[in-house]
Amino acid sequence: WQWIWRLPLSESIRFFLWQVGHEALPTSAFLVQRHVIHDRLCSRCRNEVESVAHVFFRCEHSARLWRLLHMEEAVCWWLGSWQQWLKLCLQRCHILPLIVCWVLWKMRNERIFNGGDFSMWEALRQVHALHATMVRAFAVADDNIPHDMGLTWVSCIFAEGLQTSLHVDASFNTTSSYAGIGGLARDSNGRWLWGFYGAIEAVDALQVELLTILHGLRTAWNRRTQSVLCISDSTVAVELVMHDILSTNRFATTLYSIQELVHRRWTIHYEHSFREGNMCADLLARLGQTLGLEVEELVSPPPEVESQVLADIAGGPIVRL
Repeated sequence: WQWIWRLPLSESIRFFLWQVGHEALPTSAFLVQRHVIHDRLCSRCRNEVESVAHVFFRCEHSARLWRLLHMEEAVCWWLGSWQQWLKLCLQRCHILPLIVCWVLWKMRNERIFNGGDFSMWEALRQVHALHATMVRAFAVADDNIPHDMGLTWVSCIFAEGLQTSLHVDASFNTTSSYAGIGGLARDSNGRWLWGFYGAIEAVDALQVELLTILHGLRTAWNRRTQSVLCISDSTVAVELVMHDILSTNRFATTLYSIQELVHRRWTIHYEHSFREGNMCADLLARLGQTLGLEVEELVSPPPEVESQVLADIAGGPIVRL
């Protein structure tokens, strides 16, 4: 266990992780075993015995934080041994999952001892801020201390001023003749304006990305949008729509249709985003793939997307693994 004391984390977090590794964290289950208290249920959800695994993974509030960080995979690495899980997290994601556990423990204690609670968006901000602080603090460190692998944090891109941001994405599966498309328009504060999702016939992933851009721009034009920042996580698609069209390009017809829209009396700019910064459109495209051959316009976000819309507005960045 000496490796824990060499982690690039504050002393309080190191001691916390030492307790986790020795299964000595004072959860309700632990305290009942030692006849300190009588109630072993989780104080937040009241659904299960409050074990360490419940605090970190199984409680619905904890599971939601992992989902918003898009790190559900880290939960699956736990197979019963806390020592193995901590080491695996360190190898694959450096200190980030360890900081998530620390913030979840602080949330739990805030409720028990002060009767308060963090909002999920406050928890996201704390994870990001604490990770950045630890990375800076241990940037120049002893060779025996494991170094950060250079994790990249990605936030959702919003337009500025009166411009509308149009986030689009596609979901293509080679085993299906249907591809999902999805998109949403937001104001400069990230608030939902309108959206769309559905399924179309397609044989190529890039073809679907371009058709999604085309559909999104057509919808924006029909809604009398004056200025659009179109955001896609397809690097190739963004490159194609921003440059001259070759008549020999197999997607020339779609590209000319997009170009015709660009030449109308409005302004269109394009920007590439990593997928982690385009999660709402990604979720809409995946949902759209289940609809059959139709595309629906959305006045409000579906329940499956609503929490991610709020997370983007709150400015909660997502780690790009």
